[in-house]
Amino acid sequence: MIGKTNAQINAVKGVKGNNENNFRKGEINLTPANIGVPTRYGGMGYSGDNDATFYGTCSVNANVAEKTVTKAGFNLVAGAWIAVKFANTNTAATSGLKLNVNSTGAKPIKYKNADLLEAGQLEANRIYLFVYDGTNYQMIGDPVPRWTLAFDDDGHLFIDA
Repeated sequence: MIGKTNAQINAVKGVKGNNENNFRKGEINLTPANIGVPTRYGGMGYSGDNDATFYGTCSVNANVAEKTVTKAGFNLVAGAWIAVKFANTNTAATSGLKLNVNSTGAKPIKYKNADLLEAGQLEANRIYLFVYDGTNYQMIGDPVPRWTLAFDDDGHLFIDA
């Protein structure tokens, strides 16, 4: 802790064990590990020595209902979340659609506590956010709309569904 005043050093609380004495002598710097920072954040293992990211990709074939993502450090707990980019637009039946992150077990994908409306709502090259509620992965935000805005020959705007 070179360059710190005694007041700054003495203001630090919560250093664990012998690390407190070593810190006060200026022999070690503070790290999340030696001040007791939680090792889990949002379902991700976190040591504080690296970045905690919540992003993974899924390249499972479009017609396979169990979508898998490998994300080191992910733990399946209520409140865990992950952003997933799909390589393929889903064509599997939405009633059996599941997400399995880091081999923690396939859990149903839901949107507003129900199945997605149609297979193509998980589109290729889009990122979707999922939060595990203890039973299902809830998709956060709105799926891709199945309509577009267009103009008719007279210049009137309309919805092309």
